[in-house]
Amino acid sequence: MRRTAYGMAGKEALSRDLHENRQKQLKEDVVALDTFEATASSGNDGTHNSGSDPSGSGDLQPSRPNGIKSGDLERYTGDLNYRGLIMSHGVLMVVKDSDPAMPVHGISDNSASLFGREPPEMFGVPMLDFFEERSRIQSAITMKDVSLANPVTVTVKPKDGSKGVSKVNLILHRSEHGLLVDVETLPPTENSFAAHQRVRVGINKLQSTDNVASMCQLVVEEVSSTTGYDRCMMYKFHEDMHGEVISECRPNENLDSLLGIHYPATDVPQRTRDQFKANSVRIIVTAQRVAQARIVFGKESHLNSLDINLGMSTLRRAHDCHLEYMRGMGVSASLCLAIVVKDHLWGLVVCHHKAERFVSYQARMACDFLAQALSMRLSNLLDAENHLRHDRCLQLHASLCDHMYQQGQNPGLRLLGLVNNKPNLMDLIPGVNGAGCVHGTDVFSPVGVVPDSERMGELIALLRKKTEKLAAAEPWSCTNLSKYLPSFEGMRTTTGVLCIKVDKRLLLWFRPEFNTTIRWGGDPTKWVVKDGEDLRPRVSFETFIDSVKGTCTPWLRWEVNVAHGLAMLVHDMLLSAHAEDVRSNVLVRLNDERMHTKGEKEAVVNELGQVMDSVNAAIITVDPKMTVIQWNMTAARMTGMTKEAVTGKSLATLLAPDSVDEVMTALSTTMQGVDVKNTKMTILRTDGGEKIEFVINTSVRRSVDGTVVGVMCVGQDVNDEGKVSDGFLDKRLREAVELNNQSYNSFTESGGLETVTESSFRFLNDDKHASRLGEGQFGKTYRMQSKFDEQTYAVKMINVKKAEKNGVPITSIKREVQMLLRLGHPSIIRYFTCYMYKNSKYFCIVMELLDGGTLADIVSKTYKARAKIDTDKCLAWSLQMAEALAHIHGKKMLHRDLKPHNVLLSEDLTEAKITDFGLACVVSSAAASSRAGTLSYASPEKAGAKGYNSKDDVWALGCIIVELLLSQPLSVRTGGGILAFNGQLVEQLCMDCASVPSLGPLVPQLLELEPGSRISAVEVVEALSQKAQSAHEDAVELCEEYMCPICQELVLDAHTVCSDEHVFCRMCLMQWLEAKNECPTCRTIIAPPRRLRVINNAVEKLASRVLTDQQREEREERRQEFLDAAAAAAEATQRDLHEAAERRRLATEEGGGG
Repeated sequence: MRRTAYGMAGKEALSRDLHENRQKQLKEDVVALDTFEATASSGNDGTHNSGSDPSGSGDLQPSRPNGIKSGDLERYTGDLNYRGLIMSHGVLMVVKDSDPAMPVHGISDNSASLFGREPPEMFGVPMLDFFEERSRIQSAITMKDVSLANPVTVTVKPKDGSKGVSKVNLILHRSEHGLLVDVETLPPTENSFAAHQRVRVGINKLQSTDNVASMCQLVVEEVSSTTGYDRCMMYKFHEDMHGEVISECRPNENLDSLLGIHYPATDVPQRTRDQFKANSVRIIVTAQRVAQARIVFGKESHLNSLDINLGMSTLRRAHDCHLEYMRGMGVSASLCLAIVVKDHLWGLVVCHHKAERFVSYQARMACDFLAQALSMRLSNLLDAENHLRHDRCLQLHASLCDHMYQQGQNPGLRLLGLVNNKPNLMDLIPGVNGAGCVHGTDVFSPVGVVPDSERMGELIALLRKKTEKLAAAEPWSCTNLSKYLPSFEGMRTTTGVLCIKVDKRLLLWFRPEFNTTIRWGGDPTKWVVKDGEDLRPRVSFETFIDSVKGTCTPWLRWEVNVAHGLAMLVHDMLLSAHAEDVRSNVLVRLNDERMHTKGEKEAVVNELGQVMDSVNAAIITVDPKMTVIQWNMTAARMTGMTKEAVTGKSLATLLAPDSVDEVMTALSTTMQGVDVKNTKMTILRTDGGEKIEFVINTSVRRSVDGTVVGVMCVGQDVNDEGKVSDGFLDKRLREAVELNNQSYNSFTESGGLETVTESSFRFLNDDKHASRLGEGQFGKTYRMQSKFDEQTYAVKMINVKKAEKNGVPITSIKREVQMLLRLGHPSIIRYFTCYMYKNSKYFCIVMELLDGGTLADIVSKTYKARAKIDTDKCLAWSLQMAEALAHIHGKKMLHRDLKPHNVLLSEDLTEAKITDFGLACVVSSAAASSRAGTLSYASPEKAGAKGYNSKDDVWALGCIIVELLLSQPLSVRTGGGILAFNGQLVEQLCMDCASVPSLGPLVPQLLELEPGSRISAVEVVEALSQKAQSAHEDAVELCEEYMCPICQELVLDAHTVCSDEHVFCRMCLMQWLEAKNECPTCRTIIAPPRRLRVINNAVEKLASRVLTDQQREEREERRQEFLDAAAAAAEATQRDLHEAAERRRLATEEGGGG
């Protein structure tokens, strides 16, 4: 996910705030649990196991004034996982999996309910003896991750040895004390297939909507119909950690609606939230305390019930406090499903039932699958939302910085650029009605609605005091200023403020009062009730109306992040407010625009020449004045006149006198927008030869705004009989002519593209959906086939209006084509042409097709599989990227957005090619200044909004190499922040990569914080080329060890016949053994030939690295010959056996007849 990343100080402050809020809530949870246990009635046995859902978990008001002791948090966590009680609807077995017999050495004391045996009868007995399907259990236990086998459905073997009929589910999970097996009954009427089918339909429906409320309502309805609970709700957590019911389904209409009801944060303790992320499903069959069972162990076991971690057990019993909370709500049974988005507990699907209720494991997992699908959809929607917000904020930051630059050198004047123009500070954060800057001797420059001067003076004094000890650019916010300043009481226009300190200056945003009413499930201030001397969870959940006045809407984290990012930019700009810096940046921008215009014209001229010359038909293009501007090679060959000789001349001067009127009439008609076909045109040859006659078709060329910019003539010569050559009527040529009319695109003098149709390309197999390769923010990329050369290309279709709405004009989109047409390197994706589609609705870019995905895909897949990327591939890819960068920088260009997502791979993963030049630019001698690109991979100078050069791309290359070597996305280590701002993390990454000899030592040189000390792309190529050559030589030397002594080729299907394992090709060895019964190398008595699988795997890897393409083809031909020979030998053997059998049959018949 692309995030708006800002300075380290601000992110640390936000992270610290979140951590402090979480720790505060956690301590309140601990005190609540202690308070309940200390005041529990005498009937409480003291063995509690806390588990919770949003319906409650013991939200007692903290009553202990002292701090939490060091061991309290550990004990509190233990109360969730290490208490030896389970719910009585199932049986828990503790199996000693280190013993091959897998005996039971611990079990819950309700074992007789399912097995008809008391615990002493089961201790020491192999677990498999209690079930009929032994092999099914054994297969599940052998899996590395036993949870993947859950549930294992088996039949309980009766005690009397008769055939069992009772079906149960075994839910397996490993612990440090053995294999834990939850045994749950499987209702005989259970139809798990129907549940999964219903969920599958629900998932399909999820894909059809982008509305969060609709998706949540759909999920709760599907879960309700699958499980049959009285009530099913979607419970969403807000930023302050309290919860709200946002969707509800009530099959039992007698229940009151809880839709829109809020619940305090303590209703779901922090440790319970952590548990939900690890174990996403929680069922409580009954809230009655008597429905419990204790885990017991045999006398020979050293364990007791408190030693067993029940954190992943489906039978883990809830804490008494939570059970009492449920009973207070009138709920007997519950089911909770976690909605985890980006490793954050976004919400819970909560089911309540008035009576005891059990739902099978299969049904629960089907519902969990639906919940995970919702999590993925929410994640995608949040990604898209954050992406759009990120781009908008970057654009606003850039605009505000430009306004500051335009104010001159004085820092105070520069700050005025934030409030005196459009956009200004108010446009940065939604919902604000005023903003301003405090500078100089507390001079306030406002925009929008702000407090009067007297109140403003009081506020500035307060803010100076509050920000005195804060780090640079660290935020301070408030939603109710009247708490600090009585003069703001009743002031509706200014109720809240967000303040960020920039050195001695302040950036301020104001929000008005926002009156609202919150409905709580019970009085949130009365978390407990007193029962004699005891404290109990609240029993009243009647709706409590809380009218909120005198506050503004909360300052969300992303809003604070946006403001903090601007503050960092302002800080840097005020420090560098010197005339030479301003002049340098202005020169960079002007020179960049000038070079873009020049490069655009040069690139398009080259592209048009290639397109026209590739068509086997005469193509002549004239401008509105009938002057020749294009003349392809076919026309030059037919007429004997070169392009240079005719360009710029009037077409009429080249025509035969009797042809001028007809041709000019056709061209004039075409200028009016009407295409003309089958017009005869006669051209006089300059060498004195005979006249050349063409039959031409004309088509108009327009710019994007619809202006006619010329006419294109596509023609074929006519033979002596005056008839069109048969080739002109050929279908293939007609398609070529149509293609040339439609796909011949050029930038006009005004910079536009002519309107064309998509008929020059077709979707592969005419299946648009199956042809889609991917989807970006503004369009989609398809696999398409050219109608001209039948080759397959990747065509990126960009929605122009959608891009422009998000601040990306068509000129910026064209930049990608302009840049790529100036480049030509094997490690840079090749661009062929571009065109407008559907009346300029889509801008289409035709480029080289690579089917191997991106480096980001490889890193992500490898990371999820907990594997490592092959070092040789890392070296090869890094060298290819470095060579591409050296070529780009040699053209005085910067990529500016190099990242794993923009590096495509070939299908065989041998080639890496850089793509996506949408942010590329041309640089002058001065450094670039725009803060473009993905900041996660930005260099320190770019991230700090300073000038930068080609060393920025080198830093990004270093980040990519780190990801490849560690096989880990960079975001995992940075947490979505900016690596360039975290020097300690940079050092740690360099140390982590140092163990890889081929690339590790290069990483510190690539991630050098000072750009002057950072190596260039050319130096990277030199260093990697030496390492690649050394690796190649090592591979060649290793190949010599795997040469077959008989054929002197790299061994193919390695076999051996001796103890020393001398290797030979299988077929070579077989041919040798036909003549001699000894090893060809050591001449020892042979053993039966055997295949060397490890060597075969190593040899195939070496072959892909060392052999040339031709050598690999020859090797494959040899392999096929060996396979054919082996097949022929097997066929001959089979034929001999058949003939021998036939002879025996005949002999038997003759003997019987005698």
